Amino acid sequence: MAVTSVWSINEPNVKSDVSDGFIKQLVYRVDGEDDGTNTKYRATGSVSFTKPDTLPGDFIAFESVTKDNAIAWVKAALGSDQVTAIETNIATQIGLIDTPVEKVGAPNSWS
Repeated sequence: MAVTSVWSINEPNVKSDVSDGFIKQLVYRVDGEDDGTNTKYRATGSVSFTKPDTLPGDFIAFESVTKDNAIAWVKAALGSDQVTAIETNIATQIGLIDTPVEKVGAPNSWS
């Protein structure tokens, strides 16, 4: 099992200040897929950003922000340990879908 995780931004939910375009919140999705079984699993979350008193010199104007910028900001805000934990959890969940360890429901003999 090799699980690939693809990070993306939920575009309709990007929150920014109208006055200067500072992005206040990004909602992210991480779509995982097992390349052998094609089993999929998705994790979602959001990251909020605190606007500094003055915008930094490397501030990117809202209309110039790329998806790659936004994903990099999300990953930086989460930190590498949390990014790894999210991707590991996706792989674990896909493994449980493909090879369940629990069953829900009564035995057929109860009918």
